[in-house]
Amino acid sequence: MKKIFFLLFFICLALRVNAQDEFFEQPQDVFGQADTIKMPACNDQDFKAKILQTAEKYFENQPVSSTLEKRKKVLRLKNLKDFETVSVKDFSPETDFNTANALIMIKINENVEEKDILLCRQKEEDKNIVYIIAYPYLDNVKAHLINLAEKNSDYNAVSFIYP
Repeated sequence: MKKIFFLLFFICLALRVNAQDEFFEQPQDVFGQADTIKMPACNDQDFKAKILQTAEKYFENQPVSSTLEKRKKVLRLKNLKDFETVSVKDFSPETDFNTANALIMIKINENVEEKDILLCRQKEEDKNIVYIIAYPYLDNVKAHLINLAEKNSDYNAVSFIYP
C-alpha cells in the first residue's frame, strides 16, 4: 500500500512540474514590458478630458472656505482646455521650480529616461501655469498635474493613468 501511495505521489509531482514548465515556456504578456507605449499628444481630446476629470475630482475633495477660493477653482477648471508640448531637455528650474522638481523626482524614483517623458504646458497665460508630466507606467501612461493647487506638493494626489 505504501509503495502505491509513493508511486502515485511521484507521478503527481512529475505531472505538476511538467505542467509548470509548459506554463513558463509559453510567451506571457508581462506588465511593464511592452515594446512601445504610445504617448498621447498634449492636445489629444481624450487626454484633455482625462486631465479635466482628474482636476474636477481633486477639487471636489478640497473644501473651500471663501467665495474667492471657489471662484479660483472654477477659473482654474475653465482654463484647463488647451495644452502645448514643451521640451523636457530644455526645461529649467527658473521656468517653474515645482515642475522641474517633479521631473527630477520622476527621473530618479520611476527610473524614466528624459526621452520617454512628455511635458505639456497650459496655453492660458496665468501666474501658476499647469504642467502635465506623462511617462510610461506599466503598459499605460501615468500623468501628473503640476501647479493645479497652490499648496500641493504631492504629485500622486493629482495624477491619473491614461487611457
